[in-house]
Amino acid sequence: SNVSADALVLWSDMTKTAPTGKSSKSSSYTFTYAGSPAIRKVKLGVKTYNAAHCDDSGNANIQVADTTGILWFTTCADGGTPTVANDLPFTISMWVYRDSGASTDDYFWGRNNASNGYIRAYIEATHGKIIFELSSDNTPNKISVTTSEALFPDGATSTSWKHVVFTYDGSATVAGMRIYIDGEPYVGGFADNSNGTYIGIRPTFSQPFHIGANQVGTNEFDGQIAEVSIWHKALNDED
Repeated sequence: SNVSADALVLWSDMTKTAPTGKSSKSSSYTFTYAGSPAIRKVKLGVKTYNAAHCDDSGNANIQVADTTGILWFTTCADGGTPTVANDLPFTISMWVYRDSGASTDDYFWGRNNASNGYIRAYIEATHGKIIFELSSDNTPNKISVTTSEALFPDGATSTSWKHVVFTYDGSATVAGMRIYIDGEPYVGGFADNSNGTYIGIRPTFSQPFHIGANQVGTNEFDGQIAEVSIWHKALNDED
């Protein structure tokens, strides 16, 4: 890998009592479970990991309190008004196994700000496509991409684990947003669903970062999530 160790800002292991952070920045976070997700041992490749079983009916997900704003990916001050120059690059990766074809959107991760703007990624319920978007407010003024193909067909459960990765290069453009599936960049094409004028990520440090849920901790991912990693870098094909 060409990635500096300093670029890794979160690596979460889903232990029985509470998720644990394993990175140089882990002391900056408090990890908790909402809704008591079941924890299972799963084998991914040659290694065994803990996986958290999130589900919408039990509101089970993982929350990361981040009062220093590391997981907001911006140089904008807490509660400040951003410009696009404030945005920072990031990568969010996780292993997922969908065990229920949801009738509602299934969220991989999300975080909300005081203006009801958000950063988030999810499987949309209607067609099973993946949506990745960053919004400054609730207008919404946002940049947003949707995969052209149904990567998680509606009503379909997984037959194997998938590794999903979301990268953003900080450019405030959809061209700077990418999705990788099982180690390969998604090349099936994207629909640009941007709206209004995106002015950058607007942070509210008191709002938690949700894993396996949307920006306000609902619409949970119905299935298992393991090995969540976040970098302050837009990883590329060689990383």
